Amino acid sequence: MSRQRQKGPLSGLDFAGLAAGQVLVGIRAQALGAERRAASGTIAVLGPGTTLKQGDRVALVRHADDEVRESFAGPEAGLVPLPPGISFEVGALAAAMLAVPYRALLSRGGLKPTENVGVFACGGSGLYAVTLAAAHVVGIDARSAALGRARRLGADLVLDPGRIDAWRAVRAHTAGRGLDLALVMAEGAEWLELAQACLAPGGRVVLAEASGSAALAAGDLVAGEQAVLGTGEPTSADLEAVLALIASGRLDIGGLMPPRFALADIAAARAAVCDDTPCVLLRP
Repeated sequence: MSRQRQKGPLSGLDFAGLAAGQVLVGIRAQALGAERRAASGTIAVLGPGTTLKQGDRVALVRHADDEVRESFAGPEAGLVPLPPGISFEVGALAAAMLAVPYRALLSRGGLKPTENVGVFACGGSGLYAVTLAAAHVVGIDARSAALGRARRLGADLVLDPGRIDAWRAVRAHTAGRGLDLALVMAEGAEWLELAQACLAPGGRVVLAEASGSAALAAGDLVAGEQAVLGTGEPTSADLEAVLALIASGRLDIGGLMPPRFALADIAAARAAVCDDTPCVLLRP
């Protein structure tokens, strides 16, 4: 394979020997979250057997290592083209913060527009789940700031389970039915147990985070024909679906755009990530 030299932000660097199906991406934006990070950029060099083109704008489905870099070499299968009008920043944010709740709510949970949804731990990355769920949303969290943000982003009801009987409040809000889908966005057995208690007949709990052991009411699961589902890493199809929703205007993330930092300010960017600021954006 001949040595290729590309122009632009990586000008002057040579890359040779990319394996079949691999590409080199010059990174243009990175999203750093507490749990995940992702990036977007432009195809700089192509290995043999790839279908993308040099100069294509893409987002990385997953970018797991903790090193902030100016380029990424990896399989073409891990890239999703950015639709026209979608910025690099939005592409990185979608990959880092929206693809996981999309997979949990839609791909795994099979959420329908008319269903009642509860987001348990609706602060941090849970805020993005509130926005994706769109309608009939109950936000449940022990932090008042998180509940306030969830309300501003469209939650119909917000509850602090330490101050109010969440089970009774959910039943009252749903005319006695309960939640069709309960999304657990935090570790801790107490969240899973509370989520199951709030389920409607035929409802399902989807775990995006989990740790420890929970005492599930097995009899209720059987009698109510309920389900507990896990969700893993998002796929290219999940990210494509999120980007399509944003590009079509059906998903408004204007209220979710995080603070922006220059790459030179990486220390300040990392320090800014917290419950109140679950994600930041980095630009070269």
